[in-house]
Amino acid sequence: MKKGEENGNKFKIQIEGESVNGDNEWEIKDLNNGRYEVKIKMNHEGRYFIFVQYNGIDLPSSPLQIQVFPKQRNYSEINEPKLIFGSKGDGNGQFKLLKAICVDLHDNILVCDYNNNRIHLFDSNGKVIRLFKLSLPTDITIDPKTQNIIVCGENNTISIL
Repeated sequence: MKKGEENGNKFKIQIEGESVNGDNEWEIKDLNNGRYEVKIKMNHEGRYFIFVQYNGIDLPSSPLQIQVFPKQRNYSEINEPKLIFGSKGDGNGQFKLLKAICVDLHDNILVCDYNNNRIHLFDSNGKVIRLFKLSLPTDITIDPKTQNIIVCGENNTISIL
């Protein structure tokens, strides 16, 4: 979705993203030293690209990519798990020795299963999406730019999936 606005001071801001409803708030402040301050209040979570122009010319930092996250959970109110999945074993969704875990931007859960020599990819409900065979995986992360899965192995390797 796209949303563009102007403030009458030769500035134009265009917001593209997952949930642009036109209810975002923004202001531009002249700092009177050749610099300006732009404040934007995004009212919905999601990933956005913010394009800023002055007098029809894109600013050097434009577009700026941001990720808006939901409000922080109140962890003191947690009394029981939301979801439990997995068990001991070597079948789909089973583990022998867990080493690391991470979550991607789509809330999929990736788990290093060291002794089963694989990475499990689960959806946010704990359903197995895919298994990746790797030798002795010890740690895992997601590249925020490319969304590639990066895995360290005990055999001194780094695998990019």
